[in-house]
Amino acid sequence: FARTLERSGLATVGALARADPKDLVRRFGAYGLRLHELAHGRDARAVDPAAERHGTSAETTFNTDLSDVPALEDKLQPLCEKVAHRLRERGWATRVVVLKLKTADFRLLTRRRTLPVPTQTARTLFACARDLLRAEARGTAYRLIGVGAADLFEASLGPVDFFADDEVRALKAETAVDALRSKFGQDAIRSGRALKPRPD
Repeated sequence: FARTLERSGLATVGALARADPKDLVRRFGAYGLRLHELAHGRDARAVDPAAERHGTSAETTFNTDLSDVPALEDKLQPLCEKVAHRLRERGWATRVVVLKLKTADFRLLTRRRTLPVPTQTARTLFACARDLLRAEARGTAYRLIGVGAADLFEASLGPVDFFADDEVRALKAETAVDALRSKFGQDAIRSGRALKPRPD
């Protein structure tokens, strides 16, 4: 969406503020008007200075410390699914993924990355968190792994094309899985990483 704005000559807040609101609505629908209002510093939403910044996460502690990257990824995948499901359930989206690791000697590491597009999907959370994990897992043994989504915002505040096409497709697929699991139970559909090859 940022690239769409740039191609339209609206790369800065000032350009949005100077733009004709009718033209913004014609181009971007109701979100165009919202962009114009925000560019002028106008926001009708109530502000609660005591409210905590939204964030959500999931973590797990291992019975035996793990250093093997594939084994750590196997633990990471369901955590990403849990966080993504929570995002969708609550109508949130995120652009910041946080990886949490605790070493065998109880040293806590956190790494975070800002995504190029917002997400509500386990696929994107896992891809990002896996990259962060691989940069850290160089033979170190870990006793805990966690993943989080930070700096959340209401997904409904963004237009549909705020999400990349592949993200929209993944979101539809994962939303369909949510519905099936809600009807038939969490084990009705399992991720590919959870399926192990059968011994011969």
